[in-house]
Amino acid sequence: MAALMLLSACSDQPGKIRETSLSPSGLYRIDEVDWSGGATAGESYLMIEYSDDGFAEVGDYEPSKAIKIEETLSAYRTDYHVFWDADDSFTVTWSGHDRAEWFEIARVEIKSGGYEISCGKVSVDLDGSYFSDFVIDGDNVYMTCSFSVVSTFDRDVSFIMEAADIDDAGGLLENGDLKALDDNGQAEVFVIGGGQTETIEVTFTGTKGPSDTKYDRNLPKWIYIDYCG
Repeated sequence: MAALMLLSACSDQPGKIRETSLSPSGLYRIDEVDWSGGATAGESYLMIEYSDDGFAEVGDYEPSKAIKIEETLSAYRTDYHVFWDADDSFTVTWSGHDRAEWFEIARVEIKSGGYEISCGKVSVDLDGSYFSDFVIDGDNVYMTCSFSVVSTFDRDVSFIMEAADIDDAGGLLENGDLKALDDNGQAEVFVIGGGQTETIEVTFTGTKGPSDTKYDRNLPKWIYIDYCG
């Protein structure tokens, strides 16, 4: 659901700017901000700066005139990825520090004194997913899995997938790393429609290890899903 957020007062204890992303013309800048409340408290979020106000430096406290994007509030030192769609709009994604099987996504349009935002999440439903089979071909292992992918975003999302099969590392697989590749050896791009749940078949490629048998019939231990446009 889209919402209009207006300029609000910043915290009495401002956060510090960690990274920035400048719009194509330099009119706006998005700041990744970390706020620390001590050993057990902290959070991260994005803020919008206007060039008319002058941009702060990385490491500075968040500017009082900057606009905090409340919907991007996340765990301390969350890594955000900003993709500019136009000079006054961008898409941002973020997820857990362990690159888990989900990512949050938001599309932001910068307005005078505020912004409009649409938010969602793309995730793998592990309960609805399963390992199918594997094939050994020379130095490679091809591992096929069926995944149930869920999107709550309001438009199509493209993504790539990787995995880490740590139980088979040093056995069927040399190191457990698995990548979903297309016919050209590039990362295969999958697309899910807005607000959809779709089942996709993914064939991961990994380097063969000393064994010809798989440890079990389970999915790889770690499944990674990343936004790609």
